[in-house]
Amino acid sequence: MKKQFLKKYFDFNVMYDLVVLEPYTYSFHHFRKYLGESEKNILMIEKGKHGSKGFDFQGQFLTYHDPVAIERVGRALYSFLNSGKKWNSFMSILKRWQSAYSSLMTLDATSKYLKTLSTDEDLLAAYKKWYQIYLESATVYLFTDGRYHEYSTKSILEKLNPKGNDISATLFFSNKESIFQEADKEMSKIRILRKQKNREWENRFQSFLNRFIWLYVADTHYDLAEIIDSLKKQTKTVPLPTNKAQGKSANIKVPISLAPVVDRLRELGFYRMELRQYWQWQDYLVHKILESFEKKHNLPPYFLALLTHEEVCGLMKNYNKEQVKLLAKKRKMRMGNVATLLENNKTYVYERAIDINRLKKKLCEEDTAGNVLNGQVAYKAPENIIGKARVIKWTKNIRKELERFKSGEIMVVTQTKPDFLPYLSKAKAIIADEGGITSHVAIVSRELKIPSIIGTRIATSTIKDGDLVEINTENGLVKILERK
Repeated sequence: MKKQFLKKYFDFNVMYDLVVLEPYTYSFHHFRKYLGESEKNILMIEKGKHGSKGFDFQGQFLTYHDPVAIERVGRALYSFLNSGKKWNSFMSILKRWQSAYSSLMTLDATSKYLKTLSTDEDLLAAYKKWYQIYLESATVYLFTDGRYHEYSTKSILEKLNPKGNDISATLFFSNKESIFQEADKEMSKIRILRKQKNREWENRFQSFLNRFIWLYVADTHYDLAEIIDSLKKQTKTVPLPTNKAQGKSANIKVPISLAPVVDRLRELGFYRMELRQYWQWQDYLVHKILESFEKKHNLPPYFLALLTHEEVCGLMKNYNKEQVKLLAKKRKMRMGNVATLLENNKTYVYERAIDINRLKKKLCEEDTAGNVLNGQVAYKAPENIIGKARVIKWTKNIRKELERFKSGEIMVVTQTKPDFLPYLSKAKAIIADEGGITSHVAIVSRELKIPSIIGTRIATSTIKDGDLVEINTENGLVKILERK
């Protein structure tokens, strides 16, 4: 294998398993079908362990990318956004999904569908179908990934030469109301109805679940009863203050030659949540299909989710106890770490810690930082902000992590999701690993008007709980003033 060096482009603390990791890794290769370009080498590592109650995610998922390859993809994406024909083809995919799945994406319809899968043949056919659809969703979702848009935004800003560091967050910000804002406003109305003891809140809440539930299904967290209970608890809280008018696109005269790319970047930011909603629903279906097979054959929970796609298909097609024993032995090797490597368009799975450590040593150079981090301004503050850092780690108990967050603290996080809303409203500022104008954290900070620095890549692995930090939104710097 040719020696290459990949940087830890960001530390993406989510909770993945092989059922997600494999298609997501392969989706980078699949990306080429739409874009004509893709990254060829990516290493992903999930840390966790398997216990008596299933897989315990340790909340650390590392992805290693080559920055040179990312810029190459960014150049191709810039050309893609300039092409009306290619853009219309991309948008037709969204319209097709809306037409095909909107009636099936309600809680009741999803539940009824899963109940129709009674035989092993039904479950295998459904698993193969949704696995492929999930792969397509993950691939199309890559179009909205902020890291690929850095080339486009820098190229446009260099040509416009505008004043102000936060200009990219305003210039490329869509004026459309995102699905996140829709959910936020509807939940506020439900809170008010419940506070008034108006029983209509119950009907509104059920409609809310049918419309927005898939926004709140965090990666591989599929206990809908727990999610619904958490959302119901939110209806008891005092309604959040109504947001001021959301950010508007900067008043900059954009040349006709740049207008298509600027407009389509705004659209991608708007559709990111729509796409994620489809992705998470399909993700949920795949795991629930596997769970049904496990219950039918009295297998341990989360047994299949830690197998490769080929192993899952083989077991579901010709189920026998000897095969289960062999796969169980293989899965035990994955109790510590599991890694997928995309190398020259082929996906490999590694399950021994010694092999994974060798891979990291051979392939990776990690970002390092002292007391100063660089990032992109998503929303600007009139002056520097100083405050106590609260680092939110993505673990199985993410809600308990969020409940530790106190008003006036600075949230340090890899990324945000809609179920962060009650906690984000208390934040003095946000520092995020993930970046890009289309990222959820960028959109949210603009909508809630919370000062934020995004795209630091290493904030959650550099800043510690309780550190005193200073944020300069004039130049996108984060300085650690005092270590805890």
